[in-house]
Amino acid sequence: MGWWPFNGNANDESGNGNNGTVYSAVLTTNRFNQPSSAYYFGGNNQQIRCPNHTLLTSQKELSAAAWFYVENRPSGWEQNVILSNIGAWRNSGGFEIYTGNPPGASLGGMFRNATFYDQAFDISGTTINTGQWYHIVYTLQYITASNTTNATLYLNGEYNNQHTFSGNIVYNNITPFIIGVNVDSICCQRSFKGKIDDVGLWNRPLTPSEVSKLYNATVTGKNLPENVTGVKIGTIVDSKYLQVVFSQNAVSDYRIVDITGKTVQKGKLETGINAIDINNLKRGIYIFKVDTHDNFVYKFIY
Repeated sequence: MGWWPFNGNANDESGNGNNGTVYSAVLTTNRFNQPSSAYYFGGNNQQIRCPNHTLLTSQKELSAAAWFYVENRPSGWEQNVILSNIGAWRNSGGFEIYTGNPPGASLGGMFRNATFYDQAFDISGTTINTGQWYHIVYTLQYITASNTTNATLYLNGEYNNQHTFSGNIVYNNITPFIIGVNVDSICCQRSFKGKIDDVGLWNRPLTPSEVSKLYNATVTGKNLPENVTGVKIGTIVDSKYLQVVFSQNAVSDYRIVDITGKTVQKGKLETGINAIDINNLKRGIYIFKVDTHDNFVYKFIY
């Protein structure tokens, strides 16, 4: 439904056109220390709002994901809202991902059903601290037979906790999909303080395998593995050419895939040194694959 990698702006790069409008949040460094590649929210109603598009605010089942780095705030603040499409209190259903005030903060998912009843649960066995990036995925799966919704939290690519909520989400009064606050944040001190990056929204619950792949594709810019027989990746030359040494006596197809799994570039590898022009790629994290080497996956940051 949406993918916001924050590569210099708040545009949706999923192809669905749900570009965000930035309200006072500022571009900052991401977890790789790349400039203008994440947004900083100061804890005072800074936010990014996406359109009141039914694609974003009409789903009984969904997955939401984000990288976040939370900072300590004054005592008395209730929550740091990371993602939300919940309407005003007793006004509309929706979901929310939130964390508390570090150190030792909670991290959880909220669910508001058709009767506008808020239900929530937290991660288990760990707490959130400042000075560290975390990856959170929150999935909702509606079970028609029992009229319940199974909610699952994944932390840093791994299953963490699950809870069953009563009912399902009903969006009576549509509110935007918001990053950094919810619509009640001004009165209830729930504005996020810290950095948020690589926000994703899907119209179905991701599987544990998909969550793991999403995390592994975004956790680091290192090779995985660095080299296999017949393929070696060099440096990015002149900020536009990815150097690939292919030592097989044959031509092979290659693909460059973004972290949503979309193929963004493909071509041929020939024996010898290949200088692959990647100048048309947007800044971000990519996966380089060689069709003749199924076990070769190279992650690079451009």
